[in-house]
Amino acid sequence: MDAGYLRITPIPTAGAEPLKDNQFYIVYEAKKNLEGNRREVTRSGAAVPLFRLNAGDYHIVSSHGNARATLDVTVTADELNEQTLDMNVGYLRLANVMAEGKEALDDGVFYIVYGAKKDLNGNRKEVTRSGAAVPLFRLNAGDYYVVASYGRSTTALDVTVEAGSLEERTMIQDAGIFRAETRLEENGAALEDAVFWIVYTAERDLNGNRREVSRYGQAKPLITLKAGKYEIDVRYGNETYTFPVQLSPGEISELSLLLQK
Repeated sequence: MDAGYLRITPIPTAGAEPLKDNQFYIVYEAKKNLEGNRREVTRSGAAVPLFRLNAGDYHIVSSHGNARATLDVTVTADELNEQTLDMNVGYLRLANVMAEGKEALDDGVFYIVYGAKKDLNGNRKEVTRSGAAVPLFRLNAGDYYVVASYGRSTTALDVTVEAGSLEERTMIQDAGIFRAETRLEENGAALEDAVFWIVYTAERDLNGNRREVSRYGQAKPLITLKAGKYEIDVRYGNETYTFPVQLSPGEISELSLLLQK
């Protein structure tokens, strides 16, 4: 069959400079089969690809990070079809701090980005996730809901991403950290094994039950929690010891517990 050429130049939004990286294309035949699927023809990771294709109709799916755009084109034999593809993409850079005025966290943070809209069951659709401390998300313009976790602390953010723009936000965890250990006697050595920890909320429900927050099997766990009041059950041998504790936002403290009945 006679072949023609297709060159695609991606832009973040109308009137903007072309995108130069993080671009990916998949070219499909335009026609769908009985199951509603299209046959893939080729793909490219070049920012501005030049495809040589048999004359005919095609459907292109392009991605820039987590932004998606599609294009329907016709390729004519012995001709070059040049297309500009509006990716409708914006950028979201996030950072997390333990408390207002603290330095940005450089590890241990995890993000999940959802579409802002909920379905009939009240659930949001996940868009992407990242374990980078300060991630840069490439997203289609629109509204999003971001959940960031740090240890057992979580915080959420509603944010709007605009095409061609960078949105920078700092999320505040209002969290604290315990460096925890136990000992059997005053001035004794810290226990090195066989210690089990369960952290509960201090508040009890109408049935008098506490809600479990986290548990640890290390003798000396690093416990990261949302600021507030808690109860910690420490199990050692056949005994369980309960301690009330409290964390303030941004606090990093040593928690040395004496296991005595």
